[in-house]
Amino acid sequence: MNKLKWIFCISLVSVCLLAACGAVRNRIVLPDAGDVEKVTVTGGGISLAVEDAGEIAELLQRMGRARDTGGMSIHDRPLAEDVLQIDFEFLQGGTSVAFLYQERGKTLLEQPYQGIYRVDAELLDDLLEQGETG
Repeated sequence: MNKLKWIFCISLVSVCLLAACGAVRNRIVLPDAGDVEKVTVTGGGISLAVEDAGEIAELLQRMGRARDTGGMSIHDRPLAEDVLQIDFEFLQGGTSVAFLYQERGKTLLEQPYQGIYRVDAELLDDLLEQGETG
């Protein structure tokens, strides 16, 4: 009977560890708002430049809510149509890029070779609206 309890305990621990490993998702890695001098959004017929520190912080905060899809980013640019390119220019020099698009009814944020993340559709809608009015 004692041996059966040990086997049960070891099995239970193994299942818990395997379940925990499968639940681990990558978080999107975004720059600190204070390090970003300018954000440029292009594509979809718009061109939008954001230089206000508060607006940059809000955009990064909204992007930071992205949830990992588990999808792999294996291209420099997504193959989807109507892609918004989001370029970050840093105060200390250098740039970074992300892409925002819709695919199969989902709004996705992709960092080349890092990952694909799901975001709320309002983020895309708001950027498109700002680009049209700004």
